[in-house]
Amino acid sequence: MKLDDIYRSGAYTLKTLFGKNYIGPNILPHAKKVLIAKLSCINSPNPVLVYAIAWPSIFYEIKFGKIKIETGTISAQLCHEIANGIANDMIGIEVEDD
Repeated sequence: MKLDDIYRSGAYTLKTLFGKNYIGPNILPHAKKVLIAKLSCINSPNPVLVYAIAWPSIFYEIKFGKIKIETGTISAQLCHEIANGIANDMIGIEVEDD
């Protein structure tokens, strides 16, 4: 299987998971961070942004305001659930002062 086939399959899976929130390409570019999803939040004007980096495994970055969550090659489903949980106020994230 060629990398393009793997990256096309990965993009299809992400598009299926994120649905209308998917804004990424049809084929993930190799070794380049690309914005793949933007989710509106119910209690914040800041959206949840999801990035993917294909190398050839897919790594994810979830950003919400000044918060950034970087992952290894977790499943696309788990990445979606984390982003969706933040957007729907089901996962609370707080920055504590030292």
